[in-house]
Amino acid sequence: MFLEATGSLQYTRDPSVVPDPDVLPHEGNYTCGWPQNDPGDLELDYTLEVGKTFPNVHLKDQCGERLSLWDLYGHWLILDTTQSDCGPCRAMAAQSEEALSELREEGHLVMMVSFLGNGLSAPFETPSETTLEGWIQSYGLQDPVLYDEGFTFALFPKFIENF
Repeated sequence: MFLEATGSLQYTRDPSVVPDPDVLPHEGNYTCGWPQNDPGDLELDYTLEVGKTFPNVHLKDQCGERLSLWDLYGHWLILDTTQSDCGPCRAMAAQSEEALSELREEGHLVMMVSFLGNGLSAPFETPSETTLEGWIQSYGLQDPVLYDEGFTFALFPKFIENF
């Protein structure tokens, strides 16, 4: 048996999702109130490893704007990869605001960024606006909830394998 394949592979980077780190999307705070901080000169290679800078990404938030993750520079970030049909995810979301309040009362500048996927059976699909709004309202979330668009599903398994 002999198998042979020929051809070429070409890809392009979608600048709406993987941003140019030197270009800010807008000036001032976001519509939802998130800060737009200057992260300074961060090195970027999109490799997820302990002790390295987390990759920047632009994902749409609950106010319809693409949030640059690096604009949250200066905060301790809790990155929550979540699915609307995941029981443990729901339990964590139900307790998150109380936990964040306790951390803030202790003087920590902390935010939780939730990357909401479309469900465990469709992690690469973008959740509907109704799903995202329902998630926020069900748990009283105050921090960014982002339409995941498959970002974390593609990024985190490689990290977990190497951890």
